[in-house]
Amino acid sequence: GITWKNRLKDGTGFMQTTLSNNSLRNEFTRYEDPENESGVLFENDALESETKLRYELTKFYGDWKLKVGSNFQYSFYENSTLNVLGNNQFNTEIDFLKYGLFTNLTRSFLNDKLDVSVGFRVDDDTFTDEDNLLSTFSPRVSLSYEFSEDWRLNASVGRYFKLPPYTILGFRNNDNVLINSDVDYTQSDHFVAGLQHYFSPSSIISLEGFYKRYED
Repeated sequence: GITWKNRLKDGTGFMQTTLSNNSLRNEFTRYEDPENESGVLFENDALESETKLRYELTKFYGDWKLKVGSNFQYSFYENSTLNVLGNNQFNTEIDFLKYGLFTNLTRSFLNDKLDVSVGFRVDDDTFTDEDNLLSTFSPRVSLSYEFSEDWRLNASVGRYFKLPPYTILGFRNNDNVLINSDVDYTQSDHFVAGLQHYFSPSSIISLEGFYKRYED
């Protein structure tokens, strides 16, 4: 990937644009005779590729820090599977776009002892039948409080939406029809609390616990 960062001339913030790609190829084969690699029983060849473009604008308004941005992603997935014992063969290929918007507002209070951050993001794609961006509205809130010198309590709560794996999106029935375009995003609510101690500007120890609640 590559990132370009541009500071605003008036010193009130900066912009950051990132273009990246990640690809995963998964190949494996099962044989009747693994030592000599003969007699194929099962063969799978799959590729997942994602090209991402992300833009972020960070602005400072007095004691407030505002971050807004957007992201776009082109996804490509293909899978070729041969199951000799099951006497079936599966082939699929899909590609689609994902896009989202996000914002976050941060400020410190009580002589920088209390840090508060609130924000949200929304996501959608061109593959599933999600109604609109608001159906994946994901609010987040986090707090960090310095209750004693070099000691902080941290807590956050947030909602997150994630598109199901490509193996679900790319699944086809016996008529070669993609049947999971109506699949829901996986929703998870995160509740996090933690304790932090600073030994020095470069040394921190922390303890954190979390609870996650999933739907779909």
